[in-house]
Amino acid sequence: MFRPRRAKKQQVGHPIGCPTFLSEPYCLTADFSSSERHGFEDGLSGWTVYDQKPAGSPGNNTIETTAWQARGGDVLHIARTSGGGGAGVDQAIAMDVTGVSDLRVTYLGYVNYEDGGNIGGGNARWFPEGGAQVRVFYTDANGQATEWYHGMCMTPTSGLDPNFQQIPDNQWTEYTSDNLMELDPKLARIDTVRFYSFGWGFDAMFDDCNLFIEGYE
Repeated sequence: MFRPRRAKKQQVGHPIGCPTFLSEPYCLTADFSSSERHGFEDGLSGWTVYDQKPAGSPGNNTIETTAWQARGGDVLHIARTSGGGGAGVDQAIAMDVTGVSDLRVTYLGYVNYEDGGNIGGGNARWFPEGGAQVRVFYTDANGQATEWYHGMCMTPTSGLDPNFQQIPDNQWTEYTSDNLMELDPKLARIDTVRFYSFGWGFDAMFDDCNLFIEGYE
């Protein structure tokens, strides 16, 4: 049975050599169970592949897990060679959060390559591009389907969207969101969480993809 745990606030978006995590997370895994490490040791079990390829330029998406010795296990690897599109993994949550007081998303991102005209999401007319992104699909208190997102990129091409951060290339960077329960209108239900890359080309990795929840009953 899934039991979300108490969360503590920590610094947001800083490069690290060894991870420091919030205590006792709600882990995004097939059985929603908590463990000491919250990576991809079970491969893509429990995740649904997100593989978006335009019909006119399908390109070649890679969505896989790969061993990373320094991380102590497998990580998620996402890559695209050309053509424009997105790739990653989804997990359906379908959880009522009306009684939750604190809800945060945390992950480790690593960007090796990215290509596109809106890297960093600075042009609001176009979908934000970047090597490592997370998107939370949720229903708000008014019953409207809504999305929240965060992205990491190496070199913005059109400025930085407020929800993006510039990170060093080829270095793991840890991110913890602000309390998403403070969004207005408030969250009522978490529907799906997606970890992905988007653009003309990209090569990125993810690890320790979690939700942290306080006040759930």
